[in-house]
Amino acid sequence: MERQVVECRTSFDACPLCGSRLVKKYNCNPRKIVTLEGEIYVLERVLMCSNPECAARDWSFHSEELQAMAFWRRIYGVDVIARIADLKHRERKTHDEILEYLHSRGINISKGNITYVLNFVEAVARGWHEENIEVIRSKIKERGGYTLGVDGTHSYLGYPLYIFRDTLSGAVLYARAAASESTDDLKPFFEKVLEMFGEPLAVVSDMQPSILEVVKELLPGVKHQFCQYHFLRNVGKELMGQDYKKLSRIMRREGVKTKVRTQIRGEKKKKKGKSSQT
Repeated sequence: MERQVVECRTSFDACPLCGSRLVKKYNCNPRKIVTLEGEIYVLERVLMCSNPECAARDWSFHSEELQAMAFWRRIYGVDVIARIADLKHRERKTHDEILEYLHSRGINISKGNITYVLNFVEAVARGWHEENIEVIRSKIKERGGYTLGVDGTHSYLGYPLYIFRDTLSGAVLYARAAASESTDDLKPFFEKVLEMFGEPLAVVSDMQPSILEVVKELLPGVKHQFCQYHFLRNVGKELMGQDYKKLSRIMRREGVKTKVRTQIRGEKKKKKGKSSQT
């Protein structure tokens, strides 16, 4: 089957500096981009200013549409990358579960590429936070503080990736992969978060021993609550063993979580409608 090629170019009709007509500079080879809706091939036509005296003569005018669709030199679209990050860090899916989801959408990807995407997301997020720390600090100050959520998951080559969040807003405050789950490797991450955002109102985490030790040492007067999700998941594993895994697979297959969320949203809309009528 002949592949369909979509043509993209800048939305500018004329040079923003001198107003001269934009002309062809070069055409890129058709580029495959994998999206949640399927594979597409994009031919980008890069333009340049036609005025040889213009200061923008050497500029390359790229397609804004293509830049919003995919990162430079990345085969997977922004929507796929965002979905992988969402599945891993918000829904706490394993690599195997992410792989299963993507394959169900017809996306051919390996477990290694999932790790590569997650590392890329981590690097992008870290860069964004380094540039916006003052903005995040001001928001925390306006709100009167933050509660620190700490979640450890496995990242590249099995190394644990720690995600530090403000659970009041959901904003990621810090993310870094550690050499191990030891207290010595985890402690500098906590110290970095405290240096950037100050002491939290409370801490929420799983029952990982190293997290318990670091919080006890660095934040002795701060309340520490265990994450109910992790607590119930761990209790389920201990009490039910293989039955718990089987039940989890059935719930995923039947889409129980999605159905429950849909029901909750429906109930909220009903309550909102009743309150507006009164």
